Amino acid sequence: SGQVLWSLLAHYASSMAIGLAVGGFVPLIAVTLEARQVDTVMIGINSAMTSVGVLLVAPYATVIVRRVGASPGMVVGLLLTAASALAMAFIDNLWAWMVLRFLIGAGVSIHWVVSETWMNAIVSERRRGLVMSIYITSIASGFALGPIILTAVGTEGATPFAVIAAVTALTALP
Repeated sequence: SGQVLWSLLAHYASSMAIGLAVGGFVPLIAVTLEARQVDTVMIGINSAMTSVGVLLVAPYATVIVRRVGASPGMVVGLLLTAASALAMAFIDNLWAWMVLRFLIGAGVSIHWVVSETWMNAIVSERRRGLVMSIYITSIASGFALGPIILTAVGTEGATPFAVIAAVTALTALP
């Protein structure tokens, strides 16, 4: 139906934004920390915090869905990712960045778990392969767009953080 199509298009946009956040922040944060002369081991630990957030929060994503619903759950994931990313633009503390990277991972995880479950629930089995293929393509496109955006806006100052956060937050609207 038309409503399912519009829902899927909004979902693909938000999935691209999640991919963008991951694809943009991995190099941006590493470059930023290296410019601040942070030890490479600490940069690696900081980078791992996103994955830790994904791993620790994913099992609890269903709790969020039960409490607020699928669509609001995806919005929670997007806004948590965007807010954490934007906070990084204004906080210059490595330990705070560890927490923020964890929260980015948590937001990404919530969005991924909720969205994949939601898509499987609303799409017929006959169309599921196509829908999931477009979903994966949208995430991969976001991964590719992250470095492209960094090339356009640079990696210094608050601008790259704000741009990625804004794109992520804007996709929560539909």
